[in-house]
Amino acid sequence: MPTNRLESQRPTRSLRQDKSRPRYSEVADLLRLAILTGRHPAGSLLPSESDLCRQFSISRHTAREAIRVLQLRGLVSRHQGRGTEVLQAQQITKVARVLGSLEDVERHGRDTRLVGLESHWVEVDRELASLLGATVGERLLKIQAYREPRDQSSSFPRAWNESFIREQYAGIRDQLQPWQGAVYSLIEKLYSERVSSVRQEVSALNLPDTIAHRLSVKPGTAGLRVKRSYFNDTGVAMIIGINTYIGLQFSLIMDIRSHD
Repeated sequence: MPTNRLESQRPTRSLRQDKSRPRYSEVADLLRLAILTGRHPAGSLLPSESDLCRQFSISRHTAREAIRVLQLRGLVSRHQGRGTEVLQAQQITKVARVLGSLEDVERHGRDTRLVGLESHWVEVDRELASLLGATVGERLLKIQAYREPRDQSSSFPRAWNESFIREQYAGIRDQLQPWQGAVYSLIEKLYSERVSSVRQEVSALNLPDTIAHRLSVKPGTAGLRVKRSYFNDTGVAMIIGINTYIGLQFSLIMDIRSHD
């Protein structure tokens, strides 16, 4: 079987040095992208640990951990004396999620976690007002973080999350980090308000520079934006959450049933 070696030791992509994430996780994401885009096709071998060390300027331990992550995700298989083989691309090009109820959304919140969470106040401008359906000049609490699988048992793809919270619910800010679950359920708990409806909008986009940088892909890469607005009984959107995915890694399926 042919070995997929580096061409003149040219890096696939440089590391972003995101201090909120371990280096092996960054390397694993870059290798996963290389597999998804066919740079390392099914049946080929990944570069050796030594080659990865030179390519990304990392230690053998970091290279080994990155490969371990790919193994846990079912993307590669290690063979003693032969190397690390890339598995069938069909296994990883689509990760489908069925989100047809609040229970599904809550389960998604429990099975994932927010990593590298940051928060700050924003004043809504025209562009943001158009995206959120908010009022120009309105003050919102913006939280942003990576939304990642809570553990290796989950196949949820990694996303860049931006959520915008009405000022009257901003008290959740100090309790977000330890919270395990969907952000809207924390609002329900602290303010005794119920989410009565959710509007979900899914749209394709070419990833802008800032988000492409976050997801370690080239600007303009195909992406998928999933926006959810959570309304209380009076029709006020308490929180608007936006998850952005690399397009190849995510598809959304909803079952629509007729009334009996």
